[in-house]
Amino acid sequence: MFRPKILPWWNCLFFLAVIVLNILAQALPLGGASTGELSTRYSTLLTPAGYAFMIWNVIYVLVGCSIVYLYRRRNSLEQWMRSFTLWFIPSCLFNMGWLLLWHHEYLVLSFIAMILLLVSLAGLYRLTRQIERPTLGEIWFLRLPFALYTGWIIAAVLVNLQVTLQYSGLFPELQETATAVVLLIIGVIAVVLIGSWTRDGALPLPIAWGYAAIAVKHSEERIVLFTSGLAASILLVFALALFFIRSRERD
Repeated sequence: MFRPKILPWWNCLFFLAVIVLNILAQALPLGGASTGELSTRYSTLLTPAGYAFMIWNVIYVLVGCSIVYLYRRRNSLEQWMRSFTLWFIPSCLFNMGWLLLWHHEYLVLSFIAMILLLVSLAGLYRLTRQIERPTLGEIWFLRLPFALYTGWIIAAVLVNLQVTLQYSGLFPELQETATAVVLLIIGVIAVVLIGSWTRDGALPLPIAWGYAAIAVKHSEERIVLFTSGLAASILLVFALALFFIRSRERD
């Protein structure tokens, strides 16, 4: 399965499977409800405004570009691609697994699948950050797609955790507003720690985007509005600072 010459084709096959399943999830829809309907059914104080999910289109286009880029560079990146594929295929499987479990409303299992997706993306993210002296193509088509993908899934994990806590019945004593605020703060701390280590300004951007969309949707909840809005601002400033630092290092 993992012969170097066919690795780009396996990557393409599994990525196409993810795209097809996402289309079917809306067209059929899977489990009898669309993703938007489920988001409304299991709404929490961390559920962002609907426009926030448009970022999936950006992420999938960029990941698609990375697959094409790797195919074109398959000879020069043969050894690196083996490690990439060993992380990428599981990420596709966990993405599809989450989608199936979410649409059939297995909340706890879908959260576990989301965690596993984040773990596999963390492996991909770390792999792309290990590229020494990346070319412009490697920055745009390897580093950027998986920085945005990983960042967005960090935000998605927080939302799915809030859904699981609120609707699974496992922790009925938890207070929704307090839990939402704590999770927002945890997200900021995690991203700042990771960003300080990698000095990657792209990683905080999708989380800032998601946090801003949370503030827009829940403007009537003042504590959530304040926390998510402040957190989005902090992450945006942090991202810009990291971009500035990286640009100074390259000069």
